Amino acid sequence: IECAQICELTSLIHTAEQALAKYLTSENVFELFSLARKEGWYYFSCLCMEFINQNTSSFRLIPISVERLEFEFFDFLDHTMKAFNQYHPFITDIICSK
Repeated sequence: IECAQICELTSLIHTAEQALAKYLTSENVFELFSLARKEGWYYFSCLCMEFINQNTSSFRLIPISVERLEFEFFDFLDHTMKAFNQYHPFITDIICSK
């Protein structure tokens, strides 16, 4: 992906990021999401958020832009607060919903 970014090969970047998404699991999604944000892999970070959102009902991650990320609370239970604490370095906006 890094080489494709240097050469600005957008379709190759998306293909590689899509291929990486096949390896997302509940155990590795935070690590891969963090890597994607660090490396500037926006499409892959969105795929990670899609995976996260499909596998939880207590919160949702919403990509607003490359720089902005919303965390939407649906409850304030321990596991939700644990997730918030984990993702907080990337969060720029907070929403509280019912």
